[in-house]
Amino acid sequence: MIKPKGYTRKPFSNDKYMVEIACHTIQETELAVLIDAGLESPVWIPKSWLEDWPDKGQDGELLITERYAKEKGLI
Repeated sequence: MIKPKGYTRKPFSNDKYMVEIACHTIQETELAVLIDAGLESPVWIPKSWLEDWPDKGQDGELLITERYAKEKGLI
């Protein structure tokens, strides 16, 4: 399981902020990814919310809007 390392906030277009979240991708479907970001349980996130994510079975950083990261309890 990945231990949260915090996140990095970066400006994006249209006054949106993107955050990078350390995670491990457990599963990936056509529409969503299941990630372990150090929370109590893994979280499914729609791909339409993401700009980038690690390949299945890999550790890396997920790039998601700050609003959606808060909605999923990632920050």
